[in-house]
Amino acid sequence: MTAQALSLTEFLSCGALPGLADRRMSTDDAIATLPASLPDGVELRVTDAARLRTRRALFTEFARIWTFPDYFGNNADAFDECMRDLDEFARDAGRPTPTGYLTVITGAQRLLTSTQEFAWFADSIAFYRDHYRDVASPPAPFAVLLTAPEAARPEVVDRWGSVGMPPVSVSV
Repeated sequence: MTAQALSLTEFLSCGALPGLADRRMSTDDAIATLPASLPDGVELRVTDAARLRTRRALFTEFARIWTFPDYFGNNADAFDECMRDLDEFARDAGRPTPTGYLTVITGAQRLLTSTQEFAWFADSIAFYRDHYRDVASPPAPFAVLLTAPEAARPEVVDRWGSVGMPPVSVSV
């Protein structure tokens, strides 16, 4: 992690993945405090990694928090399609096209117990970041912010670093 923490706005604009909050936050803390720190129009979703222990559970939880359509097929291809269509889902729901997308995962040390599934997720979030930055019109930041207890932070940093994505520190 970098020595100096980025602000949430800097984190969203820099394209680094993932971010690691500089302090532990519960799901309720994140929901209560983060919206005021976000730029206008950024869609925020918060979940606990205890709900994301397997890829199947991750599909179910992301479908819930990002409100995937009923036709979501609970597989990697359908997940990729839905994650790339978050802007379309917002417009279909009568909301303006979001100016960005932020998923906060609390208790990040519990995320995906399988090393293979974890590597797949890391690759996937980079793919979605690139999609919203390079393909979506208008472009928008896509980011994942992790939180973990102080004692678990080294484990989270090492795990993400092992897949070539060392987290950047984010001040929240």
